Amino acid sequence: MTATAPVTDRPELLTADDVAAYLRVPLHTVYRLHRENRLPGLRVTAKNLRWRRADVDAYLSALADH
Repeated sequence: MTATAPVTDRPELLTADDVAAYLRVPLHTVYRLHRENRLPGLRVTAKNLRWRRADVDAYLSALADH
């Protein structure tokens, strides 16, 4: 018998499209926030970025604190 990971509706790593939908902003805004180091991302390959859900939630919390 093998153990399986719990099924979740919310993946831990998000694509740029996922982040844009989550934040309800245009896709170019996600890339701008990343370029400005306001929304840290992970480089998966030379051309692909992913964002941790916790980092996106932290960004939203920081906005709410202002």
